[in-house]
Amino acid sequence: MNLYELNAFVTLSKTLHFAKAAEEINLSASALSRIITRLEEETGTDLIDRSNRKVELTPNGKLFAEFAKNTTALHAKFTLIILTSLKCF
Repeated sequence: MNLYELNAFVTLSKTLHFAKAAEEINLSASALSRIITRLEEETGTDLIDRSNRKVELTPNGKLFAEFAKNTTALHAKFTLIILTSLKCF
């Protein structure tokens, strides 16, 4: 998994809608679905419930959404710190 995939999952977890999330991150809904499937394969668990027309996070999906949010936020913070420190020289 990478930051792009984590960000895609965070976006889906906020919108709970494949088409809206895909549009927000400039992907097709099918490409986003493939990312989510890869994440589920990598984590070894279902992250979303596809049993009805709505997208719902599974309990593990909710945990993973928190992980993904925290990871992407830490990356953004780290990037800001690095960029800020580079401007000091």
